[in-house]
Amino acid sequence: MPAKPWNKGKLVGPKKHLTPDHVIDIERGLKRTGALRDLALFRVGICSMLRASDLVKLKTVDIAPDGACAKRIRVRMQKTGEPVEA
Repeated sequence: MPAKPWNKGKLVGPKKHLTPDHVIDIERGLKRTGALRDLALFRVGICSMLRASDLVKLKTVDIAPDGACAKRIRVRMQKTGEPVEA
């Protein structure tokens, strides 16, 4: 008997985009729990539209050089190699 496919009965393919209401709800939840790091990553991700793999590679020095939060950051996407400004 063949093995059961891992994705049988699961949704596969592209997921729906977040709506503005979803974004607001997520931000409120992160603020309420005090997860400032997660809130900052979420906001950078939304503003820059970076992939999760590129977001988690960001370092503090990328966002806050010299200890002060930068108005704009430039990072290079891993998959395409294109620079992205956020």
